[in-house]
Amino acid sequence: MKHLIIASLLIIFTLTACNGVDEKAKYPEDKTWGEILTEESLNFKMLPLQPPSNDSVETARGLMRCVRLYIAYFTANLEACGLDEWETKNEGGFSGFVESKQFKECKHYDDDKVRREYTHKFKREAHRIADEEGFPEAVFTWHENRELNAYHEAMQRMYEKDYWELGKEEFQQEMEKNPLAADLLTCIDYRDYVDLEK
Repeated sequence: MKHLIIASLLIIFTLTACNGVDEKAKYPEDKTWGEILTEESLNFKMLPLQPPSNDSVETARGLMRCVRLYIAYFTANLEACGLDEWETKNEGGFSGFVESKQFKECKHYDDDKVRREYTHKFKREAHRIADEEGFPEAVFTWHENRELNAYHEAMQRMYEKDYWELGKEEFQQEMEKNPLAADLLTCIDYRDYVDLEK
């Protein structure tokens, strides 16, 4: 149910954002953004996240991929911290659990708090770049549902393997098998990037 609610909200956001695609906005290949995004949809492949660069479009997209990764990570942590069981015994749903003593005492809480703070910073910076560079926000929202689903699957695999209990070498080996989970490390570069942009 939680996944459906989050996915539904993201679909609404995507449809709203995509209405703003400017067919006259040109990418260096001299194609319209509409043409580029349609081609990307047909050939969509989730590649490992690249660090921030001088390419403003790709940096904005990277920031928003980190947002989606952190949403997926947060959802997985809610489940690991006992949201489903808590909801059967308490009122308040998702928001009640996030404020509950049980969640605040969960081992994942502190990391999640930091990630949620960076989620807001990433969004602000991506929108700032889009405004400054003059490209439509649909450029970094077009594939969000596919990316979010891919990250949900990657996070589920991490919890099934219990990555957090592995030693350093085993952790690295598992990251190599699950490259989308390794995007967590790349998002640290994006944290440094937004901190420098202040």
